[in-house]
Amino acid sequence: MPYSPPPGNGFDQLIKRLEEVEQALRTALRPTGTSVGSLVKRIDQTLADIVAQVNSIATNWMAANAYTRSQVDSKIASPGDITPGNVTASGRVVSQGIIGSPGTKANTVTVGYSAVYIDSAGNMGGNTSTRRSKTNIEPLDVDLDALLALGGYRFQRILDVLEMGEAAPWQSGFMAEEVEPVAPLNVWHNEDGQVEGVRYEELVVPLLLAVARERRERLAAEEALAEFQSEVLDRLKKLEEGA
Repeated sequence: MPYSPPPGNGFDQLIKRLEEVEQALRTALRPTGTSVGSLVKRIDQTLADIVAQVNSIATNWMAANAYTRSQVDSKIASPGDITPGNVTASGRVVSQGIIGSPGTKANTVTVGYSAVYIDSAGNMGGNTSTRRSKTNIEPLDVDLDALLALGGYRFQRILDVLEMGEAAPWQSGFMAEEVEPVAPLNVWHNEDGQVEGVRYEELVVPLLLAVARERRERLAAEEALAEFQSEVLDRLKKLEEGA
């Protein structure tokens, strides 16, 4: 039984012409009174017609289902929204624009979570704290007095003001230019080497050292005060006994 393609795709006529060629070839193999030369010409013309029909079908299919180079370039430059619910990629995924994920805030992570960091080149990753991943470990030397003397500020961001005007939100924080001389390990720089921001989460370490020093000094002062009070009471007691 000959193959019957779905109607309307252009291949039904092509199959029919091929069947005609097959029949003509069978006739050529069993010539009677018909001129073989005339039959060969008919076959050649039929084959030429088939080639033209195949080219026409291929051209129409490409026009309906393929992109031109300019269309491909346009898709790459502006891909638009990704419609699948889940997108999986292996290797590096690079975006020259802003990556937004509004639904992330609704996803509460409670087990095995860690912060996500972005370096000056825009690469995202985690930051380990285990001793296994560290070398050249030394005690931290920080000017705690200068650290505690840092000024805190409230401010509005320029881009927010340009976009929202007086409705721009207020924030609080340090100025990275002031933190850098005091705690250079706790700021980050852009690709041009300019100080750009403060690593607030890492300020916990020097601030904890400052709190620990203040506690030691307070305990020492309380101990000295207690000894002084004890000495004063002893002297008063002796004076009372001598009187």
